Amino acid sequence: MLIDISATSRAEMPAVLQALRAQRDLTPRAGVVWAGVAARVGSIPDVIAWLRGPAGQVPTDALLAILLAANERGSGELANAAAAMLVGRSGLPDGWTPAEVNFTAQATKPMTMARLREGLALLGSPAVNTVARNRIVANLVGARDFTRVAKALIHTPDIDGSIDWLVSAASQAQSPDRLMAQLGLLANIAPHRSLPLLAQAWTTDPRHLLSLYVAALIRDHQADAAQSVAASGLRGLSVKQQDAILYDALAGLQQDEALPLLRLSARLGRDDWITAYQEALAHAGLLDELRSELRAQAATPALNPTRKLAIASRLVELNDRVGAIAILEKLAPGLRPNNPVVEQLVYLWGPRADPDAIRWTRDQATAAKLSNLPKWLEHVAYLGAPRAVIEIVEARPMILGTSAAAIRTYGAALIAANVQSKPNLTAAIATNPAPEVADALAQLALDSGQAHPAWQASRLAVSRAPNDGATLLLAAQASASVRRSAEAAALYTKLLALGPQDPAVMIDAGDAMLAAKQSETGRRVVAAALLRLPATPTTLGAARQRARALTLLKRSNEASMLLTQWLQRFPNDAGLQADLLQAKLDGTVSEQ
Repeated sequence: MLIDISATSRAEMPAVLQALRAQRDLTPRAGVVWAGVAARVGSIPDVIAWLRGPAGQVPTDALLAILLAANERGSGELANAAAAMLVGRSGLPDGWTPAEVNFTAQATKPMTMARLREGLALLGSPAVNTVARNRIVANLVGARDFTRVAKALIHTPDIDGSIDWLVSAASQAQSPDRLMAQLGLLANIAPHRSLPLLAQAWTTDPRHLLSLYVAALIRDHQADAAQSVAASGLRGLSVKQQDAILYDALAGLQQDEALPLLRLSARLGRDDWITAYQEALAHAGLLDELRSELRAQAATPALNPTRKLAIASRLVELNDRVGAIAILEKLAPGLRPNNPVVEQLVYLWGPRADPDAIRWTRDQATAAKLSNLPKWLEHVAYLGAPRAVIEIVEARPMILGTSAAAIRTYGAALIAANVQSKPNLTAAIATNPAPEVADALAQLALDSGQAHPAWQASRLAVSRAPNDGATLLLAAQASASVRRSAEAAALYTKLLALGPQDPAVMIDAGDAMLAAKQSETGRRVVAAALLRLPATPTTLGAARQRARALTLLKRSNEASMLLTQWLQRFPNDAGLQADLLQAKLDGTVSEQ
């Protein structure tokens, strides 16, 4: 057989082709192999030239294989060349006849009514066996062929006569294959005329004719009837059979026509059909129906939480925040604060959440395990309830000794709620917390004006993480706040040895060194910071940093001039006023 090249992989075909082509005079046997490979990889002109050349007698089975390959590839020229050599031969195998050879060769062209009648006549011929009938039906009744034939025939001048002929022929059809070909074409060309025939015939072959019947009803604008017929016909069938019928019906429909059938398919409850239906709704712009469908699907008790979460996310995309929240509120009870359901719900409630949302989240935090409390506190804070955060932490102060995140959330809540009272951090510091917790406690103490607790916490952190830059910086700041100048200078020195620092940190370091009587080193550090600052500041922060560096370097007049210029732009800035006063005082001391 010509194209029996199962031992040759697709990647090997070009090499085989090149090797065979290198032979000047291909023998029929070698030519058969070569032609098969060439047809498979697309060298159609070479095959045609070989067929027409002095290649000797090409075997019949080889020509038939070339004919089928040409049909599959849509190469009419190659198909005609093979057919021309076949029609004069006798004893064609596998039920082939000259009429089928010609019909197959013409199958690469657009379908016409004459060719349709020719194919149907072949199906009705007693000389056609089962193998041949399958080949002919494949040319007539594939889903692609139905659509192509319908498009070709719908504009022909004799379309009405063709429809009448098809109706008459289908009414008298004896062969199931022939009936299916006729009804399939009729359902595409004139769906209304096909309905009576399909209504009578579909029960004899539900696998093939039910899909035609349903598609014809939809094309005839009888969507409700189509859904009713499909529901009745699918009942009792296996999942595989249901899917096959639905796929066949959908294959012949345009996307807008498919919606009623997809609506029915979604009711089967399988994810792939539900997704297809929802995509069709979105494509059609039927967003209200899509939102309703998603809500209804989420209400299904058996649907797993992951799927419901995905539906909620889809509703958010469709601007249905209320629908998404309703789904998530039913899923959230009993879940941990870092569960995607809870996080999505809190996000949708947002910073201006209603009292019920805040109350629910606060209750979860109040009852939570200590390990889950920090995340719940973040949620309460995000919902815009800083006082609730403060109340929860002060009711469970042990969290301040275990979680840096909780401490930071608590500190931010104190600022947001404008609470002036200073939190009691003594017990938390006494628990000898981990370095990151001690750091957070030290920062909270500094922010709330508690210098000694800040120093205590920072010393704990440094003892556990002596080479951590952030810990060293915080400890240095805390030491400076309790006027332990030498200690602060030593910590800053260690910090600067770790690598380059921000100019503001370098200025703080130089200030601490100057306070510790390390004048030369302190001035060198401040001078280095000044070089890294812009000579002409463009922001208030940069101006204040530069002025402070100038003041520490005893260049108080320059600092005063710079601050005076910025005070003209920000006359009510208390920080600028204090800096200017300090610069003038330092200048006075220097002059004395």
